[in-house]
Amino acid sequence: MSTAAGVASFSVVDVIYFQNIGYNLVFIGLMVSVFKIFVSLAELPFAILFDKYSSKLSLYIGFSLRIIAFAIFAANSGASSMFVAQALAGIATAAASGTTYALILNEVKERSHESMSSELSRMGLYGGAGSLIGGCAGVLAFYYVESSIWLLAILFFVLAIVVLAMFHDRPAEGADSTLRELFSSWVGIFKYRATYLLIICNASAVAPILLWQVKFEKIALSYVFLGFLIINAASTLAARAAKSTFLKLSNVKYLSVANIAAIGAFAFTDQIYIVVIAFLAHIALHVILHIQVNGHFHSIIENKVRASSASLISLSDSAVVAVAAPAIGYLADQYGLTAAISSSAIFYLTVLILSLSLSTPVERAQQSAAQ
Repeated sequence: MSTAAGVASFSVVDVIYFQNIGYNLVFIGLMVSVFKIFVSLAELPFAILFDKYSSKLSLYIGFSLRIIAFAIFAANSGASSMFVAQALAGIATAAASGTTYALILNEVKERSHESMSSELSRMGLYGGAGSLIGGCAGVLAFYYVESSIWLLAILFFVLAIVVLAMFHDRPAEGADSTLRELFSSWVGIFKYRATYLLIICNASAVAPILLWQVKFEKIALSYVFLGFLIINAASTLAARAAKSTFLKLSNVKYLSVANIAAIGAFAFTDQIYIVVIAFLAHIALHVILHIQVNGHFHSIIENKVRASSASLISLSDSAVVAVAAPAIGYLADQYGLTAAISSSAIFYLTVLILSLSLSTPVERAQQSAAQ
């Protein structure tokens, strides 16, 4: 919850911050690319650290590197320092991404699509609450001193380190597995269509998430805060809805189509009411879609390789975003926000195609009984 608050405290206005200190959208897209490249490079080493040796050490390293990166952003010593900070932030994210999920999901006793999706929904609710706290504080800090968003983020991550220190380090469940056995398990996840589905799903919202601040700031800075509230309200409500209503994997194809429609409405209008409704719908639909796809993936993964498997997914979708983000920034600079945001429809169309005929064993049994 404190890490969600820390990330939200700067991500609510970071694109505007970088534009205000002189960087264009192409450069910002390149920074995102550097961030994602270093996420990719660092994912597996930290996942191995978690799966074989320690469930806490990788998180300590990740939180500490985040703090260093935030300090560099706050100092603003030039373009090269921005890339260094993004690289450190990428390594830090890799250290804490799959490991955080694994730490919680390994406690789930039943490995089914429904139970994993339900737990991911609960995590989404807590994360949404933390993001709301951090984002509100970040907007307020940005209003008075723009660079203070990084100092606020540092405070939240220091708090995260304090909270982490209260937990006992658990023996890694994969500690008895050799690296060769772990490698065999990693390769094995790529035989599942769910793996590719999750990779594309994770990358699918890159354009709206990269450019929503620019879209809302065209109206007024106050609307950026409105956009942030929409993200958190939609994420929290969607996490709740996914837990109670949308647990069928067969809904993925319908959610993909609905996301394409919502992105189209968000991209092709500047009417504030339509922008707000479309953005709200897109975020909610994407969160529900992601919970379903992520829950299905984790239902087929063993606990001993859960962190490294999640990191392989993060590595793969980071590689996709590393290529896509600069291209989206170029589209935005050269052809406008409409073309850039609309490009996300390609990802959701791919998710739609991959999800056709996909179902859980329970759903297949129900279909057979009905015939």
